[in-house]
Amino acid sequence: MENSDFFTDLKVVNHQYLLCDVHVHSIASADILHRDKFSELSDKEKEIITSKVEKYDSFTDKWSEFDKSISDVVSVEEYFKFIEERRNQIADSYDLSRGGKDWAIIAITDHNTCRFSCKLSKYSWDIKRDKRIIILPGLELDIEFEVKEELGKARAHICLIYPPCTNENQIHTSINKALQSQGVEKNWNFGEILELDQLNTFVYSLRNNSSLPVICIAVHVSSSKGVREATLKVLSGAEAEYIRLFAEYEELTRQNDAFGQSHSGKQIKEKLESLQDIIGNDDFNISVLKLIGNCGFDALQVSNKEDDVHYRCLHRFKEDFGRAVTILCSDAHTISNIFDCGDGYIPYIKFPQFKSSIKPIVFFEYLRHYSLRFGETRFTSIPANTVACYIVTVR
Repeated sequence: MENSDFFTDLKVVNHQYLLCDVHVHSIASADILHRDKFSELSDKEKEIITSKVEKYDSFTDKWSEFDKSISDVVSVEEYFKFIEERRNQIADSYDLSRGGKDWAIIAITDHNTCRFSCKLSKYSWDIKRDKRIIILPGLELDIEFEVKEELGKARAHICLIYPPCTNENQIHTSINKALQSQGVEKNWNFGEILELDQLNTFVYSLRNNSSLPVICIAVHVSSSKGVREATLKVLSGAEAEYIRLFAEYEELTRQNDAFGQSHSGKQIKEKLESLQDIIGNDDFNISVLKLIGNCGFDALQVSNKEDDVHYRCLHRFKEDFGRAVTILCSDAHTISNIFDCGDGYIPYIKFPQFKSSIKPIVFFEYLRHYSLRFGETRFTSIPANTVACYIVTVR
């Protein structure tokens, strides 16, 4: 390659940092009916539920039924205005209101359902030029997966995020297609916990669906919500290092059968043994850690910025796997918490400039392959009054 060609390839396209919160629950997520969450809703949100949904408190944990009820009686136009007001509030606070700098990406990921999410996404896409808000449809899926036959199953939450304007039937088909790739004949339906034999092959099938790709995010990885407390402890630095080192050892052994007997191979085995002493010898925990490390998620949602250091060692480059970059999300269950990641941190993502005529799938691929895949430098979260800078390129 000539030097001039190299520098042309190196030149960065125009880009911008957009507000980006990819784990948000709408008013249609039935878990907001639990007393602690319902009390946090604004008066406007409570009024919508209590005035429009008959016997609303009977829908607790009835995910699909509540989503359908909300979708039938709540205007997406009305609810979108609440989201727009929240975006404007953040934009004013962080001096983003001028010059079109207040673009925002939001993924609505209600628990085990997506009807209202899909309606919001379609509406936002149609008016994106004027409102500068793009809502991605998705859901937070409760899954139960096999660890080892003799050890039982683990429980976890993952967020699945789809291209703008995807409808609920397409999402239902996508999940069941990935499920059937494991030889499971039973169909999954909205509102149900998804039971899996193999989490890693399910994630792989979802992400590599050529007709409808998915962004897969492991959420709450640093809390008991991410994996059932009885199953897996919070991933500590030692546990994350164990995953990375174990995967590296397996790969090197696959390339060279004699690697395990080499000096380097023996050093890695000794290191693995010492790490296992630190994190415990519970076969169940170790098996879950190995499995999660091999899933190839697009991202891992952590609870605070400091957690990032524990997971950097999981980043890897495999063409058809996600790189498990760490991101902060709000996990908002009320409008006022969207973009609020705690301690004043607000999430942003670096994104190429685009025209309002962009196709939904192209926008989605930009988000997945350009922004999230290189999230170490293209996803950030900063508190107010903080100076941030980055190097565009060296020429």
